[in-house]
Parts: sequence; C-alpha cells; structure tokens
Amino acid sequence: DITLINKTLVALFSKQRNHEFDLAHKEKIRMAVTQLFQSYNLNTEIQKFDFTTYSDDRTKKAVAKNLIGILPSINYEKPGDRIIVVGAHYDTVYINPGIDDNGSGSVWVLEVARLISNYNKRFNATIYFVLFDQEETGLEGSVAFVDEYLIPKVIDRKKATFVGAYLADMLLLFDDKPNVQVLAADVKQMCPDSYNWIVNNSFRGDFMSVWARDADLNLWRTFKESWEERNENNYKILLFNPPITANYRDVKPEYIRTTFYRSDHAAFWSSARNNPHINTLPTVLLSDLGSMYNYRL
Repeated sequence: DITLINKTLVALFSKQRNHEFDLAHKEKIRMAVTQLFQSYNLNTEIQKFDFTTYSDDRTKKAVAKNLIGILPSINYEKPGDRIIVVGAHYDTVYINPGIDDNGSGSVWVLEVARLISNYNKRFNATIYFVLFDQEETGLEGSVAFVDEYLIPKVIDRKKATFVGAYLADMLLLFDDKPNVQVLAADVKQMCPDSYNWIVNNSFRGDFMSVWARDADLNLWRTFKESWEERNENNYKILLFNPPITANYRDVKPEYIRTTFYRSDHAAFWSSARNNPHINTLPTVLLSDLGSMYNYRL
C-alpha cells in the first residue's frame, strides 16, 4: 500500500530518531511502532540494553530499545520451531532526519508485518520483526539482539532452528542517470563481478543490492525467485557475494574492517564471536547503496 507507506514514512521517520537530538521524540516513535505491532496482533516485546553516549567530551550511560513484533508459527515456542528475522535499524545520526537511512528500511519492516499479520500460527516458521536501536553508534542494537536475545532466549532456551534473516539498510533511493553509482574500493575488490555489472550498466543507481556470503545464498535464491515472480516493472536486483567465510573466527582480519561489516547484518554474520556453538546466522542485507552515490544526498 504505497499511500500507507508514504504516510508512515512521513509521520514516523522524517525527523531524527537520535538520543542526543530529541530523546522525547525518539520515545514517541518507539511507542508508535509498538502500537502498530500490537494492532497487527503481533506478540510485542521491547529489549532494553545499555550503551554509552559521548557529548561535550563527556561520557554517560543511556538505555536503548530494540522493538520486537513476533508472528507465531504453528510450532511457536515448541522445540524445533523455525525462526526468521525481518529487521532494520530505526535510529539516526544527529544531523540527518534519516528518511532513507533508515526510515525506508523501518517502513519496509512494518509493511511486511502488516501484510502477513493475518497468518498467525499458519506458517511453519515464527517471524521476528525487529527494529534495532543504535546502529549508528556501532551496530549496538543488532549485537544486543543476537547475543542477549536471539541466541540465549530463542535458539538455545527454546531449542529453535534459525532459518535466516532479511535486513534492510536504505531502500528509497533510485537514480537511473548514468555515472551516479560508485563503489567503495574494498567492495570493488571483493565483488569484481558485481562491479563489472555496474560498469556495464553505465554506473546507474537503478538497482537494489543484496549482500550475501556463500553461507547466505539459499536466502538470496529464495528472495530472487520471489522477486522475479512478482516484479512486474523489471526493477533490478544485484547480488554482492563477498568471499567471507561462514564462521567469524575464520574470517580474514582485513575483511572484518571492510564495508561489508558496517550494517546490522554483520552482527548475525559474526555470531560465533561471542557464541562459539553458533557457526553463523545466515543473513542477507538489502540496500540501495545510496551512500555510495557520487553526489551528496
């Protein structure tokens, strides 16, 4: 529902959601999102975690909040339940209202939740819709979700099977003029096939990128099949398949410092860092790559 998407984007995600900029406004948005989850009859939870703020050369502790809406499966909370995560971060930097980054991803999560909310206890996997806090300060919300909620409280305690996560960070930008899209040097080096596709596409910004390691390719294939089946307007998607191993402990150190570890999917890719019994959590990232356009947004 494009009208509803636009209305939600303007009403909830057109002003900074930043702890230092306007905490009262950020709390108002949290309440609105929670109420939307509840209106979709989702089981709603708020995961609180501590983080450190920096202002005027001083540090202080603050409380952040991940917002969670759960669509139960036919096997909800039973051993062997299958888990899917659909997520995006809702916080912003101080100076940016965050419409694309990442109001667009947040609205996407809410719209997917709305569209399938009538399938309560009809799917064979429980779906967790999550809006992460404090991505902009170092992926703190997604790390807290993976290490303090998903693994200990869902996968371990409930003996659930993790299927995969679809995350979004910036979905709104589209520019089909030539010579718009550029790539960071490390992305070009690690994904030469994707870069060559962009060269042959005359550097247009008219596609959506999908980031997936080999460990995530099943998620990519499922997404691609559904996209091609329903995409009536031939919008383009492009796979970025970096040579990053499944287990964080085996990843080359120089890869961990690249662009591919700068959004919330990295918390899932790095699950083995603090949870040695979890090899990895398959996850793909959807992004318009607008942060790499050759003009200031």
